Amino acid sequence: MGIVPGERLVMQIHYNNGAGLEGLTDQSGVRIFHGPTEGRRWQLTDPGPEEFKVPEGDSATCGITEIDSPMKILASMPHMHELGVELRSWISRKGQSDEDLINLTGWNFEAQRYYRLDAEVQRGDRLHTRCGYRNETGAPVWAGPATTDEMCFNFLFVSPL
Repeated sequence: MGIVPGERLVMQIHYNNGAGLEGLTDQSGVRIFHGPTEGRRWQLTDPGPEEFKVPEGDSATCGITEIDSPMKILASMPHMHELGVELRSWISRKGQSDEDLINLTGWNFEAQRYYRLDAEVQRGDRLHTRCGYRNETGAPVWAGPATTDEMCFNFLFVSPL
């Protein structure tokens, strides 16, 4: 699953200056090292509903992803936009009680964080991602890539078992 000769690598970076500070300069950078693979290989997956509408008032949407191969989950990065108020992600295992991965209330678009996890999922398990919204814009808002749209993802760093 690595990058092979001829493939393109596209990197997307989101910058956010919520405080409106002036005179800031970007000093970020990227280093790419290549060579033989060492250790466990991790990848990013994005379970969550992709097409939904946030009506006026309080509402929620939920997506379910069925696991098709065993994985270890290292970390989580929940992601919604400005109407989000809560996010919960959990695992449903056949014949067992649900296991929370993350349960956040008081969502703040300006303070998105990574959370360390130590979980494993097996084939047939289901990952649920539920997002709650408070829409006081006076109009429905749709899912989409712009900050004025909404999202409901719990980005997970996973590795095959």
